[in-house]
Amino acid sequence: MREDCFAAAKMRSTTSSPAGMPTSAHDQGLYIRALKTIPNLTVKYGHFLTHTVPMYLATVTPPKRVSVEKTEEKGSDVDKS
Repeated sequence: MREDCFAAAKMRSTTSSPAGMPTSAHDQGLYIRALKTIPNLTVKYGHFLTHTVPMYLATVTPPKRVSVEKTEEKGSDVDKS
């Protein structure tokens, strides 16, 4: 059985370059530009929010509480059109 894909949507959020990954924003830009060359493919943008949250280290006894930068994607659920 043959199935053809006539259109697709790739959900992406643009990124900045975090510490230790200095080329990630550039690399993502290249990837998105390449996706845009595909006929009938739509790139839809969401966004990330970063905030500091307290968490416990899992491998330390007694548990130690630390602050962690947590990044979550907001507003780009893949089930939405």
